[in-house]
Amino acid sequence: MISCDFPDYRLAALQSRDGAGQVGSGGERSAAGGMEASDACQPGTADCNGLPEDGCEAHLQIDGDCGACGVSCDNDHGTNACVSASDVSLGQCMPSCAVGYDDCDLRSDNGCETSLNDDVLNCGTCGHACPANGGTPECSAGECGVSSCNAGFGDCLNSGACTFNLSTDPLNCGQCGHVCSSAHARARCNAGVCEADCEAGFGDCNAGSASNDGCETKLNVPDGAGNVPNCGACGASCQRRAYTSINLQQCALGVCWRDCIQGAHDCGDNRNDPACSGKTCGCEFEACP
Repeated sequence: MISCDFPDYRLAALQSRDGAGQVGSGGERSAAGGMEASDACQPGTADCNGLPEDGCEAHLQIDGDCGACGVSCDNDHGTNACVSASDVSLGQCMPSCAVGYDDCDLRSDNGCETSLNDDVLNCGTCGHACPANGGTPECSAGECGVSSCNAGFGDCLNSGACTFNLSTDPLNCGQCGHVCSSAHARARCNAGVCEADCEAGFGDCNAGSASNDGCETKLNVPDGAGNVPNCGACGASCQRRAYTSINLQQCALGVCWRDCIQGAHDCGDNRNDPACSGKTCGCEFEACP
């Protein structure tokens, strides 16, 4: 039998010969005289330009191709380096932030994108959202506050919170610091206007004015002519009649009642007639018929 063994140098020459479908060294195939990249790149490399002739040309440990093709380590507010544990491991962007900035979206490739000084969703630190607190939230120098209050509310302590209801708070009625007077009264604030629930015997007779003096008027007090201008209530005038005196106890009950003075008589029973006026409507000293 004839032996078909080839010398080693002939076998090596056949294996390395170029031609369609022939296998070359290094795991690459030649086709029509050109070179294709192998199907699998070595660890830490990739075919980022898509050109088969230069194979896995990219090293994934450098800025621009950090960990993957096209990944650039950007950072407008600090530094960002592509770091890898070894020559064959994938790189990873490692940002370092400038003061007042942080990586709040946890994307290392875009660096420290968030300003902690003025971001209402990340104020002072990542994830710290400023509450509305009755107004429009703002972040200033890393501290939460409000830029303006909602209608009817106020930040009366300058605490960055519009927690005071200016429509109902008698200590801040209509505006911060406007205190409703409680003189002879229980003070109230109604729709931003001071009102008062008066103590017995007193009235808020200038209600609606800007005086804000509570229940300033003592009721049932006769004037110099013996009339009572506020009999039981503000403006309830009780006029004096001939030879009469106004009964203040009845006036306190809201009744304009007149008593005859000593020695007089009300023969016509008209001293308390509200329609009566003049001396003829009071009491008389003449004996009654």
